[in-house]
Amino acid sequence: APAAPAPAPAYAPAPPPAYATAPAPGYATAPAPGYATAPAPYPAQGGAAAFSTWWALFLALFRGDLVRATALAVGKERVGGARAAWVITPAVNSLLVILTALLAVARLDEVDYLFSDGPSASDYVLAFLLPLVCVALLFFGRAGLLVALFRLRGRTVSFGDASSLASVSFLVSAPLLALALVLSLIPGTFASVVLLCAFVFTVFYAELSTYVVVARAGRFEKSAALPHALLSTVWLCLGTYLCWLIVKEPVSSMLWWSL
Repeated sequence: APAAPAPAPAYAPAPPPAYATAPAPGYATAPAPGYATAPAPYPAQGGAAAFSTWWALFLALFRGDLVRATALAVGKERVGGARAAWVITPAVNSLLVILTALLAVARLDEVDYLFSDGPSASDYVLAFLLPLVCVALLFFGRAGLLVALFRLRGRTVSFGDASSLASVSFLVSAPLLALALVLSLIPGTFASVVLLCAFVFTVFYAELSTYVVVARAGRFEKSAALPHALLSTVWLCLGTYLCWLIVKEPVSSMLWWSL
């Protein structure tokens, strides 16, 4: 009898290729290229790291990289619990103003007809202390108004973060203060004209940079241009007037005319 035909081989359906379980080629899981989530380039390891962060913020501002400046201003660089930007920036600005004030007192000491006995030791002490008071008043007053700006646009911000954002305009003004210190050694009209031009540039760039950084950090639903302009005007006028009240009497007692 003929042999029975061999049964047909049972082909089980092959499993589908395991593409669904294979990991995607790294693009989906990689973090988005944003400065807000990227790790800070300078880990908080003390004063040297804080100064490195401050210097990186300075370079970012004058290179026009305001995205990176925003990340550094509100980053997690801390020195003794305080953010590097608003610890170092007022200190540097105060130092520059103090040196200019001390130099001014020393220069006035050489002009004998302005003084009966020349400036006393207390005049030099005031030239050291008054810039500290004025810079602190202007700096933390600006930070307080930035807190108010965030609240007007439905956002909340800590005073520390607001102080870091306020450091942007003060950091931009640091080269102007350094220039004023240098030009105070050069009498003449040319130095005054150069200082005036630098002052105009600094005012414009400082406010534009501050607005851009604040807007990026706050991500407001409505534009913050109008409240920023109003609060900046209040800060500038009120701060200037208060600083004038602080320095008016000491300067009046130092000079022969009444201011």
